[in-house]
Amino acid sequence: MQVEPKKQYVAFKMTRNMADVVIQKLKLWLFLIVKTGALDDPKGLAQDLETPVKIGHYRVEITSETDLDYVMTLVKQAYEMNR
Repeated sequence: MQVEPKKQYVAFKMTRNMADVVIQKLKLWLFLIVKTGALDDPKGLAQDLETPVKIGHYRVEITSETDLDYVMTLVKQAYEMNR
C-alpha cells in the first residue's frame, strides 16, 4: 500500500485509492472506496455516498468520541475488497 499526501487529503492506494483521509480542525473524514452495499457496518457509522457511476464511497466522521477499533474493522474490509 502507498500513502500519498495530497493538498487537501491523504490517499491510501493499492492499484487505486482504497481510502482517503480529510483532515479538519476538530475531526477527520474517512472515505472508504468500496462498492455500494458491500460494507458490513452493523453500527451504521459509515454513510453510503452513492455516486452516479456507482463506484461506491462510504464516509465516516472521526472525532475524539469515535470508536477507532470499530473504524479499523471497516478499513480492513475496504483493504480486503481492494486487493
